[in-house]
Amino acid sequence: MVAFAPSGAPTMAEVALAAFLPLGKSVRAILSKLSFAVTCYSIWEERNPRVFTGKIYRV
Repeated sequence: MVAFAPSGAPTMAEVALAAFLPLGKSVRAILSKLSFAVTCYSIWEERNPRVFTGKIYRV
């Protein structure tokens, strides 16, 4: 069971967590969790310099 925010609407983190909890330990589940973690890390890695140093990387 996922605990919801006080407003009653789930946050993005709660939705993402609920999406990956029931998968278990199959290869598909492990790859799904790993891809989710890599995506979160990539976003975090891009966002931190923008927030703390003002750097913006151009592609």
